[in-house]
Amino acid sequence: MVGAPLFKVAVAAQRLLWDKLALPMTIIAGPFLPEADWQELQQQADACPELILIRHVPNMAELLASHFVSVSQCGYNTVMDLLKSGISALVVPFAHGQEVEQSNRADRLSKLGLLRQVAANDLDVDRFVAEVEQLLMFTPNAAALDLDGAVKSAQIIHDLVARKTELTQPVMPKQVGICYG
Repeated sequence: MVGAPLFKVAVAAQRLLWDKLALPMTIIAGPFLPEADWQELQQQADACPELILIRHVPNMAELLASHFVSVSQCGYNTVMDLLKSGISALVVPFAHGQEVEQSNRADRLSKLGLLRQVAANDLDVDRFVAEVEQLLMFTPNAAALDLDGAVKSAQIIHDLVARKTELTQPVMPKQVGICYG
């Protein structure tokens, strides 16, 4: 819903990225981008043949895995797709007024070495291009975050139940053993 400013910078930067690195760009606008912003984005994309514009995809992580880098905001679902895909990512968190959720998430993930971040106020065309160039050499720290939470949780529960069962088993009294031989 609030991605239009980032998209405008990306489209303007695309011309430089193409001239400098011959790097094509795909923009996924998302289903909630206001229609007027979508129409404007389509007009801009028409003048840029190395730019692919898509309204929505069913599996963002799969699409991300087929690209070199990602630049996006830092919403929860987007971040999960970034982490799942393992792509080198720059996030430009949405922050307006009291809205700091995306900035807090970006700060924590950046400190873990999982992605890079730039404040929206600091992003312009030149910075966008420079950050994409840096992303091409950036490798996310895959060891910094375990995304296998469901499997780990099931194992922890299994171990706790097994331990409790072990502790509540009646203790059999010692018996006399008789050996023949």
